[in-house]
Amino acid sequence: MSAGSKDSELMVNRDLDRLAPAFAAAVRRAIAECNDATNALDAMVYEGFRSQALQAMYFQRGRTVKPPFRPVTNAPTNLHSWHGFGLAVDVVHRTKFWSPPGGEAWFHRIAAIFRKHGCTWGGDWKMADLPHFQWNRCPPGPSDAARQLIESQGMQAVWSHFGAVDGTPTPATLPAPVAVVAAASRTLGTIAGEGFVCTVFEDSDGRVHFTADADIDADGANGQSGAPAAYTVDDTGSEALANGGMRIEAGKVVCAEPWARDIVILDADNEPKVFAGGVIASMTWYRHVGRAMDDPAAYVDAETVPYIVVPPLVVQRTAGIVRGCRARVTWRGRSVDCVVADRGPASRIGELSIAAARAVGLDPSPRNGGTEAVEVHYELWPGIAAAGFTLQKA
Repeated sequence: MSAGSKDSELMVNRDLDRLAPAFAAAVRRAIAECNDATNALDAMVYEGFRSQALQAMYFQRGRTVKPPFRPVTNAPTNLHSWHGFGLAVDVVHRTKFWSPPGGEAWFHRIAAIFRKHGCTWGGDWKMADLPHFQWNRCPPGPSDAARQLIESQGMQAVWSHFGAVDGTPTPATLPAPVAVVAAASRTLGTIAGEGFVCTVFEDSDGRVHFTADADIDADGANGQSGAPAAYTVDDTGSEALANGGMRIEAGKVVCAEPWARDIVILDADNEPKVFAGGVIASMTWYRHVGRAMDDPAAYVDAETVPYIVVPPLVVQRTAGIVRGCRARVTWRGRSVDCVVADRGPASRIGELSIAAARAVGLDPSPRNGGTEAVEVHYELWPGIAAAGFTLQKA
């Protein structure tokens, strides 16, 4: 089916031989299972590899070409999509195309099969792309490093890096860190409390990793390093009192939510204690050895220390000690080494400190920074202490 021109570069390409060999094999197996007598889903690959000419045409739709009146893609070039690397496909119904029998439920059935064959689904993203599937060793979108690699060494080098040639990744060829899902990995669980489904993986070597959005954590920023404090009595800190479950009542900061008492140091009246400079001191899960619990300096300073926050699922389902372990965050080709210093609620995933966000180029504001895009890759190594930290049992 043409995209509107007889030029072959402007034609939708369904040739699976244009895809990375291991990925193409996975797609063929998945399509075969979708269409076997048991499933009878009548699925087909609508598009695989996408040329730059076709991507440019897509990008103009909804911008300079109307209708449609809304953009159909935010990828300005084919190298901002894994389609341009031969590592993604769009799957639709053979006769009903994007309106299959059963609607979205049909895509969910397709996704269950594709996941079994080593693919991730665009329907799990916050901005869902139901027909989209890609090689599960790739992060949601290509990084600058991946684009540099294909431009300097060719597509084969990218395929090799992501283990899409023969299943064996060769990450040493990549010019900058890019998230890779290892071949020998298991699923620890999924979290779906923020509008997207995040799957947490554990590799055979103990590395735990997942891709999510990024909320900014200010906990532990108590001014102990000369940097701004998260919470202050006049609500002018880097974080809003309301976001910490607190409010000002009769000129005094009090806990508006019961859980606020779990994150701030309390005074004798069981309300937030005020320290020098009007600081309301917040706590992190990690506390420096030898420091008292009511010492603001006992906690990891979110302003100056790159750290990540993990949900209970990670703590409970990994064998190694998580608190104080080594971690890393990668966003759009930029990485920073971190420590696991805080623990979040069970329904949320994807949170990092102000310092970590700043290091990878994200807006570091706890009030309105971070990103809702599910494109931040988190890694941690339970049982291996981060530099300058000790492992602390939960």
